[in-house]
Amino acid sequence: MVMVLILRYQGYQNIIRQAERLTLATLENNAWSIAQIINGDEHQHLQEAYQEKDEISGLTQDQRYDNLHKALASAQKELGIETPVYTYTKNEASNSFDFIVTSSLDPYFRHPFTSAPEEQISSYGKSNRLPAYSDEHGKWLSAFSPIRNSSGEVVAMVQVDQCFDHFLNEASQDAFAGLWWNFLLILFLVIIVWKYVTVLIYKEEEDKIELQKIIGEKTEISERLSLREKELERQKKSLVNKNQYLEDFANIVSHDLKSPLRGISNFASLLSRRLGPTAESSTTEYVNYIKSNAKRALNLVDGILNYSKLGTDAHNNTSCNLLDLVKDARENLLSVIDGRGAVVEVAERLPDAVCDKVIVTQLFQNLIGNGLKYNNAEVPTVKVTCTKDPEKGCVMAVSDNGIGIAKEYQASIFDMFTRLHGSEGQFEGSGIGLAFCLRIIKSYGGEIWLDSEEGKGSTFYFNLPEALLGEPEMV
Repeated sequence: MVMVLILRYQGYQNIIRQAERLTLATLENNAWSIAQIINGDEHQHLQEAYQEKDEISGLTQDQRYDNLHKALASAQKELGIETPVYTYTKNEASNSFDFIVTSSLDPYFRHPFTSAPEEQISSYGKSNRLPAYSDEHGKWLSAFSPIRNSSGEVVAMVQVDQCFDHFLNEASQDAFAGLWWNFLLILFLVIIVWKYVTVLIYKEEEDKIELQKIIGEKTEISERLSLREKELERQKKSLVNKNQYLEDFANIVSHDLKSPLRGISNFASLLSRRLGPTAESSTTEYVNYIKSNAKRALNLVDGILNYSKLGTDAHNNTSCNLLDLVKDARENLLSVIDGRGAVVEVAERLPDAVCDKVIVTQLFQNLIGNGLKYNNAEVPTVKVTCTKDPEKGCVMAVSDNGIGIAKEYQASIFDMFTRLHGSEGQFEGSGIGLAFCLRIIKSYGGEIWLDSEEGKGSTFYFNLPEALLGEPEMV
């Protein structure tokens, strides 16, 4: 009987260790995955804007809190996590941690906790796990991972927990169930017949073999998980240099915005057809307003997606001449040029380059297209030329005779979503095009600037020092 008890206890301990190891590996993967989808910039702004405990008391009090809460709640649901997921940050003033955002339904803002294990305190700013530990609510397993802003700085931590009491109770019951009955049976069989004792021992050995088989299978699973962790770590290092914020944002707008926006546009079209020509002019105007704004929002989403994808993969660089790319851009804009009766003049010679033809063609297309779009001249004209600068080298110039840009706005036009004309203005646009151009140019080590005067047109200058192979013969 003593041997049976020892074997059951050893089996119980092995199962607990394996379960703890597997659970911690899962929690660590979940914590890292959730940390990647959290907007570090919004979290940082939230920490700086609200300094007091429970200063946020409603989910909709601050859009940033609501965004972060929804991201945590969605991740908790998708990953099948039973307990709320939360973020915390280090409070230097009180040398403690503060809960910041939680996935639970009620806000739980800046609640300090000073009983964090030493392993958690020393691991602030990096991923780690906490083996089984106890508090007033029971025994837990935890893992945490850092949240970074767009500059790569750690602004907070995200923690995922798993209650371990239920598993311990079940394992204990399974390991020791029927132990007293086995003991009485063994005593009874020893007294009556030695043969049945031998059979019982044989059965116990079979149980031991089965238990070892289970442990071996769990060990194999653990080893596979370990290999998977190493692969994830390798992938994580390869993603550090990418703009995680834009990738996450692109996923959000792709899944959460485009579908309802298409629905709005489609139902507005159905409503317009159902109302027919007899509808009141104000009703028709409102429906057209809905369709127009839904279309603009979809264009804005597409622009954001294109912007975020730029630079996520290596450029497909090949040898070419920029003159060919400008001509391709002009061909892409042919319907606009013909429709406006516009003129696009291109220099006879432009430099050779090693670049991604698609991306650089899009660069020229955006700049030429802007010159045609923001232009109310009788004959809209855009010129593409190349000059030599002693400091900046070969400089491309795209000039137009459009509406121009006032000096007070010139410093901000390359920012995302910057539009100098409202959504109901004369000129359509998403406010992404010039930001897109800036990112392309920076990817080739260049810079972009402009010379413009309101009402007298604009000239955009840029260079591509890491792409150009030489200078053309200037004529």
